[in-house]
Amino acid sequence: MENIVTYCFDLDGTLCYSPQKLYKDSIPYIEVIEKVNKLYDDGCKIVIFTARGGTSKIDYNELTVSQLKKWNVKYHELIDKNKPHFDILIDDKAINAKTWREQNNIFVDEPNYIERYLSEVKSIADMLDRKELINFIDCIKQCKENKGRLFVLGVGGSAANASHAVNDFRKICGIETYSVSENVAELTARINDESWKTCYTNWLKVSNLSKNDVLMIFSVGGGSDTTSQNLVDAMLYGKSIGSKIVSIVSRDGGIAKKESDACVLIPVINNSRITPHAEEWQGVVLHLVVNYLSYEH
Repeated sequence: MENIVTYCFDLDGTLCYSPQKLYKDSIPYIEVIEKVNKLYDDGCKIVIFTARGGTSKIDYNELTVSQLKKWNVKYHELIDKNKPHFDILIDDKAINAKTWREQNNIFVDEPNYIERYLSEVKSIADMLDRKELINFIDCIKQCKENKGRLFVLGVGGSAANASHAVNDFRKICGIETYSVSENVAELTARINDESWKTCYTNWLKVSNLSKNDVLMIFSVGGGSDTTSQNLVDAMLYGKSIGSKIVSIVSRDGGIAKKESDACVLIPVINNSRITPHAEEWQGVVLHLVVNYLSYEH
């Protein structure tokens, strides 16, 4: 008699993600289900078991069966009545679901991370202050009309966004634009010989920053008494000679929000993802402004 291998798969957390045990909102792990179906097609016996309703005594059988059908799961038996409730299972034949996925090179969106991240991006889009976006655009328009220059300042990932901004404002909008951190030799020399705090300010002084020019600040926190001191010092210098300041920042906006003529504040949706959302939205706002100006032109 042929030896048929039997696989027992848990449902929630193994074949699908069920947020806070809201089973009607369960999201299938497609690649896991494809692997289960392959085992089925190869002649293995597939048993699915679940403890849904084990403590609440709610009967989820109809929902579970309809979900398995909707997700096209191939199986021989569903055990949804007698699975014991436990926090830790000890068994000589058990394999952790994550370990099994890794062994089979299966990637799943573990806590539905992708959906939640993109949902946060959508929320930020809805919450952006439209009036500040208009003010931001008007400042750049005035800079061009006054034949002023645009100086973009950032640190870390924001400095990379500053480089991108230089290309777009120069090439697409025809505005003379510079990234203060672009020349690595000068930047590191100033940091070494002068100070981190004044490295951007002294660069601006040599560039003869004027009241017709605009400082554009890209920053996650906007600078404070203890953070991004080079940005803070440059903003205060710009204010002292009458340059306008625009900024794209997050958290509470920091000193940038206080000193800016126009500040686009990226709202905090999730404290663990402040930086990625702040820096990705620098790029979105940059493209919005550039495309607006190029369209108008």
